[in-house]
Amino acid sequence: MSNKKIKWPWATKRQVEDEINRQSSATANPQQTAGVTDTNPGAPPASEKLSPARNGPDGVDDGATASENDDNNAAPPSSTGDATVRSGDTPANTTNNQELPAAGSDHTTEATANQQPTDGVDVDASASSSSAPVQEEQGEETVDSGSPQDSSDSGDASTGTQSYENVPVSEKDTSFIKKLAVGLDRTPHRVIKGWEHLADTKEINAPLDVRLRCGINSEKSCTQSLFDVFTAEFVETTLGDLIDALTSIGRNDVKLIITDSYKDAPHRTIKFYDFARDKGDLIFKMTNKLDKKSSVNKNWRFLGGRAPFRLSAERLDEIEFGQSTQILMQYLYEKENFTIGYFYDKVKELQRGDVVRILDRFMNESEIRRDRTMKEVIKLDDKNMRSICVLFNKPNSVLKDWKCLAKSFAVPEDIYQDCAPERPKSPTETLFEWIFAAKDPKLTVGQLCNALKSIDRNELVEDVRKYYEQQSARQP
Repeated sequence: MSNKKIKWPWATKRQVEDEINRQSSATANPQQTAGVTDTNPGAPPASEKLSPARNGPDGVDDGATASENDDNNAAPPSSTGDATVRSGDTPANTTNNQELPAAGSDHTTEATANQQPTDGVDVDASASSSSAPVQEEQGEETVDSGSPQDSSDSGDASTGTQSYENVPVSEKDTSFIKKLAVGLDRTPHRVIKGWEHLADTKEINAPLDVRLRCGINSEKSCTQSLFDVFTAEFVETTLGDLIDALTSIGRNDVKLIITDSYKDAPHRTIKFYDFARDKGDLIFKMTNKLDKKSSVNKNWRFLGGRAPFRLSAERLDEIEFGQSTQILMQYLYEKENFTIGYFYDKVKELQRGDVVRILDRFMNESEIRRDRTMKEVIKLDDKNMRSICVLFNKPNSVLKDWKCLAKSFAVPEDIYQDCAPERPKSPTETLFEWIFAAKDPKLTVGQLCNALKSIDRNELVEDVRKYYEQQSARQP
């Protein structure tokens, strides 16, 4: 039989000392027994019959340390005898009030239940090892790979519903697109970014000619353009100032749109910029009333000429007539070969001396070269460019207008030939018409939200999410 060091942490110190004394006495007097004649000569010595949990170990290795063989911390069963400790028995069940035979005598020693086990006692044991109770407990804690827990986790992952953010934006959502158009149909004057900026995002990425087509045929709200000037240039203007100006031109109907929404709250000191940003629905109602020409009611133009605004007649002309050419110029400014010299020659060919005189201010400067691009010489928002746009857009049956200018620069005729100011279209709705027809793969709700976030229109992102959450909730 092989000797193997194992640790019996539940062997008491008293049990170990008594067993050492017994084995030492048996070695000195090999003929002496414990008073019992062994009737089985082939059985192992009595010391090997002792259960380590019942009577202590067979022997102690004085040189062993508590750290050796930590993985073998279970008592091996005896090869014979009825003192074998089965796997799963606890020391408390086998050590209480048991008799421990002393070496060379028949006296007994009680092992009481309150004796504490001695940790780290290394002993020599003979017999094959069995599974330790700790090992059996660890085995019970092992989770089978086919357990219901695993299957439920995988089921959750495989049966998850698709997020509405991956749903394509549909042309059937006409009411929602119209609501977006109210917030995005802004003119280039407006501080808040609109459809033009959305079209230029990486998610939409509309070609330049598509953007031009959307703008040329867009609604031209002069009141909206006037309000854009207010928010950009009259930042200290309050609702009280606007209400006083509306009263002075006799438009109490428009004033009531404001006051009715603030019946229970102070409003005169609210900045008009904040009002225009937060109350888009009210702005829309006001523009519908002030845009209408009437022989009895004063419109947006009279409002712009009143205090505290007092815009000049030229500036009011710019608002009324300057949009189509300005959109055309935005298109041309993106062309690499659109130089100041090239533009100057085309304007002379159209015999527009009024525009040539404005350009002469730049062409006569020594540092200006003909091959410099227009965007380097005259910015789009420069007052000289605004004046040029007004001149090309003012209705005149004799002079060449902005359409002739577009044709001279070889702008595709189908982009502007259907432009009918009396039947304007929403540029946002026109942009979505292109998105539905041309985008592949289709634009998703998540991509639309990302595009709106990139142009700082978070309030519209909330509108998008709310709409599609409601749509998802209605699905069976």
